[in-house]
Amino acid sequence: MVEGMSNSSLDFGFCENCVYGKQNWRSFPSGGKRAKKILELVHSDMFGPVKVPSLGKFVYYVSFIDDFSRNTWIYFLKKKYEVFDRFKEFKGLMENKIEKKIKVLRTDNGGEFCNKEFEELCKKCGIARQKTTPYTPQQNGVAERMNKTLMERARNMLSGATLGQEFWVEAVDTACYLINKSPSSALEDKTPQDVCTGNKPSLSHLRVFGCDAYVHVPKEKQTKLDSKSEKCIFIGYKYGLKGYNLWNPVTRKVVYNQDVVFREVKNVIKHEVQPKEPKKIEFELNEEESDSTAEEESKDEKPQTWF
Repeated sequence: MVEGMSNSSLDFGFCENCVYGKQNWRSFPSGGKRAKKILELVHSDMFGPVKVPSLGKFVYYVSFIDDFSRNTWIYFLKKKYEVFDRFKEFKGLMENKIEKKIKVLRTDNGGEFCNKEFEELCKKCGIARQKTTPYTPQQNGVAERMNKTLMERARNMLSGATLGQEFWVEAVDTACYLINKSPSSALEDKTPQDVCTGNKPSLSHLRVFGCDAYVHVPKEKQTKLDSKSEKCIFIGYKYGLKGYNLWNPVTRKVVYNQDVVFREVKNVIKHEVQPKEPKKIEFELNEEESDSTAEEESKDEKPQTWF
């Protein structure tokens, strides 16, 4: 191939300098074993901080995802240390509602998950811990992907509704609400709520995020000439209540109400409604009528003189 070199092969073995210059991430396995029962494995992660605080001054949220059903629960936070209290709240909710206990909790090595009181609670309740190695979020891929999905959908919803970033909590909460009620390919087209609780979700109450919502004003709050409705903006659903979350732009307050009239289509899309072509008006005259009109026109015309 070249001149001036012998044909002897050189075997350098391990090259430390090559490792310094070329080492990359090792590939992660495509998938692991799925849990076979509800709460057998729970994935958790914290997202934040968000630069723009929400209406309630929240800048974080923590998610808990059941590996078996993929059902997701989220809690919004103002400070990182609130994760421990929200985990206790989630644990109590699962034990009372589903009547099952958490077996394994998978998180990263963040201080909000690895403090002393968190470790003591897990040991006391017999909850095994699985922690990711530093700088490897892929090991907690289920929670990381869910955070990405929630934020992508929240951004799209805020953009479509032309709402400010301070409504990010309402958008994320609504996205999570819809994900739990939507079919998933990982569950053979079943919904997380159906797999988790055994109840098929109803979708008849769903509305377009950010649409106009006209709220009925009770008689106790109106006089005889006052309007019976107030125009608000739909911003989500209220857990535990048969009503809707609504934003009143005049009073700048969140309203919970059931008596609502929705206007889900604000503007008509141009390409859906095509303007009709103007009708061509044709005049058909008989021969007698055309001759008579020609004579009348000739009588009315004055002779032109040329100088």
